[in-house]
Amino acid sequence: MFKRILFATDFSPHAEMAKKVAADLAKGNSGKHLWVLTVLEPIEEPLWATEEPAGISEEEWKALQEKERRELEAEKRARLQQDIADLRNLGVAVTEMVREGDPAEEIVAAAQEVDADVIVMGSHSNRSLWDVVLGSVTEHVIKHAPCPVIAVSHTPEQAANGKEGPILLVTDFSPASEKAIHVAASLAKEQKTKLIVLSVVGRGLGMRAAQPALANLVEELRGQGLEVEGLIRKGRRGQIYPPIVQTAEERHAKMIVMGSHSRLTIYDVVLGYVAENVSKHAPCPVLIVSDHSAE
Repeated sequence: MFKRILFATDFSPHAEMAKKVAADLAKGNSGKHLWVLTVLEPIEEPLWATEEPAGISEEEWKALQEKERRELEAEKRARLQQDIADLRNLGVAVTEMVREGDPAEEIVAAAQEVDADVIVMGSHSNRSLWDVVLGSVTEHVIKHAPCPVIAVSHTPEQAANGKEGPILLVTDFSPASEKAIHVAASLAKEQKTKLIVLSVVGRGLGMRAAQPALANLVEELRGQGLEVEGLIRKGRRGQIYPPIVQTAEERHAKMIVMGSHSRLTIYDVVLGYVAENVSKHAPCPVLIVSDHSAE
């Protein structure tokens, strides 16, 4: 399904795990191609070090900063070359990409440039506390990418999860979920694997509305020749993601597929979007499809 794959790396443990996912997606089809991207960022000094330290001239301070920048760039380029070599040894067709600037913006721009079908990246980066406060690179990419994004976390559970498990499709029947349904069904067909369709609801009306909608969706997907199981689990307001993560763990899911937005209340916005929370806690890669992703 995904033939033009963009793997964005900052060489963090999460990115290293994402590299394996990208390689698996890119193998086994002569029509597939993988772009490996790293972004070189300007060195950002802490607020207390915007001026040269006492006892050193301005020229010496600038020279030290430039030396650090060159060393960091050389290290990144060397690690990128090693990743390229590793992937080519697996028989993957690879193109190297190096860009400069803000990582989130450059990843989105690169995906547009190569007309990527999917972006693969770590769910966390090697960035500072400020990025946690202001929003991570992955969260920005999920919200602005022109294609689905696979966020991969570096966890023991994720590393151990079998590749033969089912695909877990999470739906609340929102517009973003409709696109996720199409992507999950296509992946299940391509990989000849079982599809579990999960809806997390509240009490009362939510449960009564979800049951017929889920039954209709399961019937529709089975009509496409897929092996499908439907599940409904209860969730608390503002805590939609735990039942999703728990289901993925219990069923040993190989991947979670879901929309980037849901029918959220203000409580969900305050506590973090469902898809973003799932990507940070899931025991397997999470494929997030936004409602503006290309079909």
